[in-house]
Amino acid sequence: MTDRENRMEDENRPHYWASEVPKLIGPGTPSLSTFYRYARQGKIRKVDVQGPEDAYDGPDVRRFLRGELSRKKAGQARRKPPSKAPRVAVAPSMPEPIIDCVRERSDLAYVFLFLMEGLERGEDTLLPKVALSWIEENGWAYWFLSNPRSKEDIWASLGLLPLREELIFRLLRGEVGLQNITAADILPYEPSETPYSCYLFVTAGLEHKDSHVDSLAQIFQKVLAYLCEKSSSLRIGKIYLSVPYGTELTPSRLLVKEYYFSPLHQVSQSAWMLDLEFANPSVYVQKLQECVEKSKKKEENSMSPVITPEKQLEIIERRRERRVRTEPSGISGYGRYRPALNGRMSVLQITKDKVYRTISSDDDIRAVLDINASWFGKSTRPEEDLIRTRRAWIEKNPEVFHVLEVSSRYLLEAGIYSPEELRGVSKKIVGFISMLPLSEDAVAKLVRGELVVSQVQGEDIIPYQPGVPVDLFVQTLAVHNEINKRSEMYFTKFGSDLNKGLMGMFSSYGEQGIEIRHIYARSDTPFGKNAATGFAFEKVPPPPGVTKDVFFLDVMHSTFRFLQDYAADVQRYKAARGIIAS
Repeated sequence: MTDRENRMEDENRPHYWASEVPKLIGPGTPSLSTFYRYARQGKIRKVDVQGPEDAYDGPDVRRFLRGELSRKKAGQARRKPPSKAPRVAVAPSMPEPIIDCVRERSDLAYVFLFLMEGLERGEDTLLPKVALSWIEENGWAYWFLSNPRSKEDIWASLGLLPLREELIFRLLRGEVGLQNITAADILPYEPSETPYSCYLFVTAGLEHKDSHVDSLAQIFQKVLAYLCEKSSSLRIGKIYLSVPYGTELTPSRLLVKEYYFSPLHQVSQSAWMLDLEFANPSVYVQKLQECVEKSKKKEENSMSPVITPEKQLEIIERRRERRVRTEPSGISGYGRYRPALNGRMSVLQITKDKVYRTISSDDDIRAVLDINASWFGKSTRPEEDLIRTRRAWIEKNPEVFHVLEVSSRYLLEAGIYSPEELRGVSKKIVGFISMLPLSEDAVAKLVRGELVVSQVQGEDIIPYQPGVPVDLFVQTLAVHNEINKRSEMYFTKFGSDLNKGLMGMFSSYGEQGIEIRHIYARSDTPFGKNAATGFAFEKVPPPPGVTKDVFFLDVMHSTFRFLQDYAADVQRYKAARGIIAS
């Protein structure tokens, strides 16, 4: 017999403490929100007992748990007595729960009863009048899930608020609360070239519903399905969520886990982000991305002839790239990574203002060293010595370094740099990735701290050869710390752009048969840890004496969809050329 059943069967208990009630709720009992509603109505009486919290009458609680408070009173229609003939017991099928957005005041009234549970526990719960003002501004901002047999019995609710990213970051840092968000802050959904950013929140009370732990996931699936249906006119790029860091799998943390939210520790220890334009293992996110891609193609094919010349050029360029591009891996929307014929520079045009490419000069190396110094301090070694070492790496394998280069026009319009800082500069490197292809033994020494990156020589670097597996050690993945200090929003955007470049790069590697077997990384910075988590690296115990977090990724067996596509491309390449798997 379970602890819950033991507590239910204790007929001699005169009362139950409020903290015990959620533990009594389970399959076959009415919901917790129903309990609190009956308590407010006086059907379940409070008793005057000295103690740290409210106490409820024991017999009332037990009648509630047995469902007696919900049964029809005497005099009402009764069921027919059961037939004497033997019957086969068939478990009644439970209909699907009701999932909808809050459309009317009556819907909000039901949600209000649910919110009251949080207020009674003293939690910082959203007030209905605030939610009502949001709904009047955007009718799709607030959603709920309820008992299929009783709409008033709310099991879970969430809000998806389209807001300016600056305001979202203030919410994530705790500088403002939901009560401070006014109707004027809520953005109405309108057709836009720029995807919306939204703040996702879960109302108080959900975390305590043991029998409805999947309710939040069900609502979120419904929201993604709605976005898929409306993808021709409504696009959301990023969803932000605040969930305290921890190991207990609450419904909110399960949502983070199942949909592969990435941590944003540079913003807050409890901040998470889901980039809906980034490859994601979740089938629900993938379905939404497919809907968006289809809507884009349909929009281009049905475009009215009355359009601006600029728009016409954009459409022509997009169609030209589609003709040039072949995408056996299914990765789309990030341009095409194009290795140069001489092997000196590879380029991926992310947007007209952003380029992901390999290093092509000593000035590029100096820019990389400057970004590295912004996080870890300037090296004690002479700059020319550092440049000479990195030049030797690049001569052995030009793909060791990749940079994100952004036009000065974009940086000025974003307000990140002043005209004086960009005088005479048409573009600027704002971030980079360095991944060293090394022998398995060298990588192991780097992980254990027996070898440091500055000791890696040019002859240690392994050139890529089709069909030859190689391991990588991630030295650095970073956006300039000065951007982090000036604009967290653009710091996050540029980090996302680096990730997109990395995806395009792997797509090209797969088609060329370049087999990356394992990737190792060590990090003690929030940005590095976020990147590792975002790419589904596995955090492994660090070797003795290593204080940094250690991450490992088995690339060829990853559950990440774009890496699965990459692995399939590598296998196709090897099969077509009769290369035996190593």
